[in-house]
Amino acid sequence: MPNHVTNIIEIKGNPARIKALFEAVKSDEYGLGSIDFNKLIPMPPELGIEEGSQTKRGLKAYKDFIEVYTFRPCLKNSKG
Repeated sequence: MPNHVTNIIEIKGNPARIKALFEAVKSDEYGLGSIDFNKLIPMPPELGIEEGSQTKRGLKAYKDFIEVYTFRPCLKNSKG
């Protein structure tokens, strides 16, 4: 599931300091006008959860476990 977020920030003050602020926090990928929040507060490594084949295998194993130990075969047909 996508996690799209848009933030609108209004900053007032000395134009030179505002430009320096935006230069310091800009995303290396998107450039000036974007903000890389990891430059403000780095994301903890514990939250670096991978999305991919390992996640899908883990969810399948969990669903199979629940089906066997709770006798709920309806989960086998659910998407995810």
